[in-house]
Amino acid sequence: DLTKVDESITRFQAAIDRVPDHAEARYRLAELHLLRYRVRAAEQLKEAIGADDEIIWQFTSPLSLHRRCHELKEQSAASLAELREQPLIRQDLVPAVQNLLAARRSCPLMSKVHFGLAELFIALPEKDALQLDEINLVQTAVQLAPNDPEVLFRAGLLDWQAGRDATARAEWR
Repeated sequence: DLTKVDESITRFQAAIDRVPDHAEARYRLAELHLLRYRVRAAEQLKEAIGADDEIIWQFTSPLSLHRRCHELKEQSAASLAELREQPLIRQDLVPAVQNLLAARRSCPLMSKVHFGLAELFIALPEKDALQLDEINLVQTAVQLAPNDPEVLFRAGLLDWQAGRDATARAEWR
């Protein structure tokens, strides 16, 4: 329900205004902005194609967006630029990334923050995306939890989607 998500965003923002360098709260606020994006994108997709709710929800995941951005990047810069300018990206994902960046500044040891940035940064306007290095973000997340199989799987998936097959296979091993 979009109303509940908006209310949660308002509450978290008020809390962050009191304690702006709280990394976990920033991460949670980023997740709420991402959830808002997913709910709104799912509504748009449902209207456009009328597919099954579960399939639509999968299409709105950050991993799907990450894959789609890399596919568009390979096809044409114009297609990726068009995606970056979509209202949902600008209204929901830009604030999500801003909060992830604030969380990383407050606590650079949270691998989930680095993964969140790696998944979403390519959807940002080019000037903002150029300030981040996806490869470095994924490698940092792995360095923070080198023996965590979930971290290694997720890193491999991001690398595979970005066309870094050898790195992905190494992480999956």
